[in-house]
Amino acid sequence: MKSLKKYLALDFGESNGRTVVGSFDGKKLQMDIVHRFGNYSVSASNTIYWDIL
Repeated sequence: MKSLKKYLALDFGESNGRTVVGSFDGKKLQMDIVHRFGNYSVSASNTIYWDIL
């Protein structure tokens, strides 16, 4: 029996993001979205930033 490997990925888009867990058994890759969240920008000093606070 092959071991199942799991990987965590973070995807940050312009207005939202998500966390994804990928499972790989040696032959097949399965991806499941674990969480979605808003990712909104903030303007400061004529520059746009991600709102990390």
